[in-house]
Amino acid sequence: QLRDVADFVVATRKGGANLIGVLHSLGYTRGLLEALAFPEQRRIECMLKYAMLGESCCPDAVPRPLTLAERYTMRWSLFLLNGHIRLMAPVAGLLMRHTKAENAPPLWLMFATPCTVIAVGMGLAFACLWPKGSRYEFQRLHFK
Repeated sequence: QLRDVADFVVATRKGGANLIGVLHSLGYTRGLLEALAFPEQRRIECMLKYAMLGESCCPDAVPRPLTLAERYTMRWSLFLLNGHIRLMAPVAGLLMRHTKAENAPPLWLMFATPCTVIAVGMGLAFACLWPKGSRYEFQRLHFK
């Protein structure tokens, strides 16, 4: 039986195509789908369907062009995604390394800290820069 496996490996290498790589990736895909509880029969049906599509002699269908609104929506979504990735990447790397976290922190948490610091700083700046006499008048009028 070991001899058969060795003969198979040699035969796949002689053809020039890297069939071993294809078989390895199919095994890897099978393992992933099993971990996701995807049934084996459904996996084989999907592979057969797309293998048949790949063998078709008909030209590929050309997708319809996107409308201007669809293009701008997609561009805006990608712009926001780019911003989220650039904002979260440095912090997420540190958190994942030092706290053994598996996921990045939520975006609202990342904005809450700087917004709180800015709000407190602005409050202190207004309190310090407010003219002395008008502060007394403000307290006298509003806190009686």
